[in-house]
Amino acid sequence: HGLATILVLNSYTSTAPKSIQYTWLERQLQLAAHPNQRTVTPWIVVVFHCPFHTTFHGHNNEENPRLMMYHMEPLFRKYGVNLVFS
Repeated sequence: HGLATILVLNSYTSTAPKSIQYTWLERQLQLAAHPNQRTVTPWIVVVFHCPFHTTFHGHNNEENPRLMMYHMEPLFRKYGVNLVFS
């Protein structure tokens, strides 16, 4: 245990509600955001490959990152994710 909960996601699998990844992420965020847990590990960090916003032409307008942002960014906000690396 440390000061951060770090969650690593796959940018190339389904991120739709009811998908395995979405369900897993929501459960992990619920646990991490619980007030008792948040006092122990105050930072929630999410990591994944494809950025939501980029000027790099190799990832510009890719469907998976757009869908991931559409489905998962609301969870990041709801559960108070502090930092996202992509």
